Amino acid sequence: MVQTKRTNRRAVRTRKQRGGIRCTPLIQENISSLIHGTSVSAVEKIVESGYLKSRPGNARMIRGQRINRGVYFQPMMKCNTGKQFTEANCTRPIILVFSNVLMDIYDDYHISTVNCAGTIFAPASDISGGMRPNQKCRYRSYNKSQLDQYFADNTEDLCESTTGFTQNEIAFYNNIGLEHLQEVWICDFKGPFTQWRSRNAPPDNVLKRNMIREQVILDFDPEEARAKITEILSEKYSHIPIKLITVIPENTFNQGCT
Repeated sequence: MVQTKRTNRRAVRTRKQRGGIRCTPLIQENISSLIHGTSVSAVEKIVESGYLKSRPGNARMIRGQRINRGVYFQPMMKCNTGKQFTEANCTRPIILVFSNVLMDIYDDYHISTVNCAGTIFAPASDISGGMRPNQKCRYRSYNKSQLDQYFADNTEDLCESTTGFTQNEIAFYNNIGLEHLQEVWICDFKGPFTQWRSRNAPPDNVLKRNMIREQVILDFDPEEARAKITEILSEKYSHIPIKLITVIPENTFNQGCT
């Protein structure tokens, strides 16, 4: 989805205060940052464009909903800070850490309790969250006005994560600018290990996708990745800290909040 100036103005509306946005206490109490996992090659493209692109979706799913619509983040919960990274955290070994202010700036997003390619279920839509024989995911979705309900329904599950990463996804329908990027984390594990990779879909694919995402075993060198990311950020974003990570930091990333 292409973000227009009019959409930008609607997103911030009247909440903007001197020095930043008056951020929601419930978000500040629970979420330390929003993270977007990616690869070294993808970071280069992201920096060239200046933002994460919100995609229109490339295949149909239940009741006409498009999967892979939006730009995806995971909420990093404060109750999971200090937990050890594992290779399971590193299927996308470059982690872009954004301010949680995004949840206040933008109105058009939903948060779901399982990563399932952006499909929206109840209570945010009239599609049931119950498991059906032809469904791979069972989960609940909430829009911005339902965040109170999201935390009331799910906080205990979010804090019981053994890896510190929830499977919850936030799908924004706007492009997200890099002015909200605060750090880059690099998984401090030497490969090979399992990572996500995208490739062109064959012309006869039944879901009509342009790209296929798959997990494969790939090599990875964290020091080489840090050197490359440093080079990529050097021109416009040299102020962004780049860290090799084995433990989830206890920092709160809320730049732009008052």
